[in-house]
Formats: sequence, structure tokens, C-alpha cells
Amino acid sequence: AVLAVRGYRTFEASYSELARAAAGFAFWLKQQGYGPQDRIALWAPNGVEWLAVFWGAVARRVPLVLIDESWSGETAFRLAKAGGAGILVCESTPPGWKDATLRLEDVLRLPSDAALDQLIVAAEPGDVVEIVFTSGTTGEPSGGFHSNRNMCAVLTPIEQEMRRFEKWARPFQPVRTLNLLPLSHMFGQAMGLFVPVILGGSVVFSASQHPGAVLQVIRQERVSVLTAVPHMLRNLRQEIERRFAGTDREAGGKGLLGAARRWWIHRKVHSELGWK
Repeated sequence: AVLAVRGYRTFEASYSELARAAAGFAFWLKQQGYGPQDRIALWAPNGVEWLAVFWGAVARRVPLVLIDESWSGETAFRLAKAGGAGILVCESTPPGWKDATLRLEDVLRLPSDAALDQLIVAAEPGDVVEIVFTSGTTGEPSGGFHSNRNMCAVLTPIEQEMRRFEKWARPFQPVRTLNLLPLSHMFGQAMGLFVPVILGGSVVFSASQHPGAVLQVIRQERVSVLTAVPHMLRNLRQEIERRFAGTDREAGGKGLLGAARRWWIHRKVHSELGWK
């Protein structure tokens, strides 16, 4: 289901392992008495733990306040308070935070006496699932509320359309997506959290966004899809052009024969990207 590449180590979890981790967090929420009236702030890097906290909270109908992992402790503290969170799930506690904290390293150790589907609390369409903050490039970040109804309105048409092409995707499974965007933002969340599940594929996270490291992850993990923003793609293009200097991007001509020629001319680039 998920692979998280962090330096020289790769952490991975199957769908069943992810479900057990989510069940552990959901059971912990049940034990603590958290419900729809509470909010949990999540300030953490992309990874198995992030997904476990998200699905566990959704199962228990507990809203999440999502904070970008790259933001400072001061900002995390301020946004967690602004979002009304009474507990923070994080790698390290930000200065001044006096409320309850759950360390990220403990999330995967939480036990559960039930499977995830046995811990689900029925939700209402108008329930708030998460509060997502803007980047704050033009001022203080502002939070947007996303309900079950909002998210299903976006995801249901995508799922229905994907089902039409399911049989054509089988030869390419597992469709593996390398997501370089934070799960605390909606595009990164769509491509790193929901679409891989709808496809029955997997998602890969990389701690490093250096072009050389990204190329290595794409090749080693047999990545099918890259999710990134334009400046990352520009960096990747520059790295490819640096490694394969002198190769004409426009070579080959038009039509099917031209496409075949371009494929042959750029075969070393395809190899560098893992052929998938």
C-alpha cells in the first residue's frame, strides 16, 4: 500500500498492515474517549504513520487539523490552537504546547483488540473530516473545512470514471505513485491518499526531493506516476538534460514512426526512469 523512502531506509506496509495500524490508532481514540466534538492536529511527514492516523480518525469520526510538516513549531502551535485541537500528533512537541501529545514513533505500536471495520463509527454527510490550511504565502494561513459530503463529491466521479478503465490498468499493476507533495494539502492528499486506494495501487513517499534522489526512487521502486509541482519538474528536466547532454528532445519526426524513433533515441532516459 505504501513505501516511505527516508535516506538509506525504506519503510513499507501492505494494505492489511496499514489497516492494522489504523485500527490501533482508532482503538486508542476510543480508549481516550475522543469523538466528533474533539479535534486532533497532525503535524508530521508523509508516511505510514500519517496514513494510519488519518484513516483511524476517519473511522472514529474525529476531525483532523492538518499542518504542513515543513512549517515551524511556532506555526504548528498557532494553527493547532486556531483549529481547536486538543491533542497534537507529531515527531517533536513545539515550544509552548501544553496539551496532550502523541509521538509519531508510537503510532505504529498502538495495539487494538478489534479490526478497523469493527471500530467504525457511522458518520453524517455534513461531518467535518479535516481542516486544511492554505500555504500562507500572502499572509497568515487560513483553514478550509472539508466535510464527508465535500470529499465524496470530488472522489465519487473520479472513482466511477476509473472503474471504466480498470481492466486496461491490470497489466500495469501495481500502479505506483511517487507523491512529492505534502498530504496536508489537497492535491497531495488526492494523489497520495485516495487515488492509489481507488486504483488498488500503492503510493511512494520520498524524504529527499533532490532530482538525483527522485530519479533513483523512480527507478528502484518501479514508479508509474509522478505527482509534483512545476518547479520540481523543471529541476528534474534539468537533471535529465545534464545527464544526457547532446540528446535532441525533438528528434525523431512526426507520426508513429517518429514516436518509435524518439523512443529509441531516448532509450537511456527511459532506462533511467525504470521503463514504467
